[in-house]
Amino acid sequence: MHKAGLLYQLQTIELEIADKSRELDEVKSLLGRRDKVDEYRARLREFKAKVDSHRATLKDLELSLKGISEKLEKARSKLYSGTVRNPKELMNLEKEVQALETRKDELEDQLLSLMEGVEDEENRLQELERDVRRLERLWEEEQGRLESMRDELEGYLARLNDEAAKLRGRLSAEDIELYERLKARKGGRAVAMLENMVCQGCGVTTPTRIAQEARTGAKLVTCPSCGRILYAP
Repeated sequence: MHKAGLLYQLQTIELEIADKSRELDEVKSLLGRRDKVDEYRARLREFKAKVDSHRATLKDLELSLKGISEKLEKARSKLYSGTVRNPKELMNLEKEVQALETRKDELEDQLLSLMEGVEDEENRLQELERDVRRLERLWEEEQGRLESMRDELEGYLARLNDEAAKLRGRLSAEDIELYERLKARKGGRAVAMLENMVCQGCGVTTPTRIAQEARTGAKLVTCPSCGRILYAP
């Protein structure tokens, strides 16, 4: 293969290296990232704190209700025991019983409402815990897939770089210098295929003499229009 062909092959490999390097960088950027998992874990912690708070309130209400019920039972026992005969004292005792009954009813309503709410929240909490476990499992699977992709890409890039180094070893310093200079100016594409006398880099038809020189491969020939090295296979 003549020099232009070697440079075209080198360019093809180096373009592939650039493409796979970008892919590898993207894979590495995703490795270890737990954004969605962490978001759900934070949501779970926040919701669990809310449920725990409501559970504590529920316990306090149960204790308050127990205390009120005990007071009410004692007040009723005293009221109906017949030991209290003073009318004023009886009236005050009746008022106390009524107040305690009212308070007991209020606490029972609050307790029932809160129990229903806590039950719903506990069901939701279980759902969130299942979601987090599922996301953790999916994240681990995804990390395994990304690690495999990383290892595969790194191996592939190592082989490509080795091939590129071997090709560079077959080219002169002058040829490499021209290639690098054009590559920097032409977006990484220093060599263009010549097909039917048309430069595939710019689409301009080359003079017959230029096309013939490119086909012989005796020296590097550049396109008169875009300046790229012409490769005529």
